[in-house]
Amino acid sequence: MIEKIKQQVKAGNYRFTIHGFERCVERHISPKEVKYAILSGEIIEGYPEDKY
Repeated sequence: MIEKIKQQVKAGNYRFTIHGFERCVERHISPKEVKYAILSGEIIEGYPEDKY
């Protein structure tokens, strides 16, 4: 699943919600930093029983 998300981000197929954009502003995080975090991040622990 994470690889599909990364592919979409690389292709530019994403957008920020108003809520997400507001949080970036509050936390002084640029959209570029969010993109970098998604593309360079890795799953370190899985929760197969979780609802989401």
